[in-house]
Amino acid sequence: LLRHLGTLLRLGGQVLADFVDPRTTSAPRHLAYHEANRNAGRYIGETRLRLRFKGQTGSMYGWLLIDPETLAERASALGWTTEILDRDAGGTCLARLTRTVR
Repeated sequence: LLRHLGTLLRLGGQVLADFVDPRTTSAPRHLAYHEANRNAGRYIGETRLRLRFKGQTGSMYGWLLIDPETLAERASALGWTTEILDRDAGGTCLARLTRTVR
């Protein structure tokens, strides 16, 4: 996603990202999912979801929950700086990513 966004923005362009830090959970089923991901060699926040509504079920799709440190590390490797603007006790974060390298 950041590679693609980098093609759309000038240097200094910014993206606001709202995300959930997966490490903030204490729910046993979430922790079990994290452990299954670790055992499979995946990051704990890699999830697969499927939406259901009024008897209809959609296709599975990937959804990434990422911790701020991993986001900053990965973004930096692609030429972005990361500033965490807000973080609440439930793990919801708001970050500003700024394109610094072409």
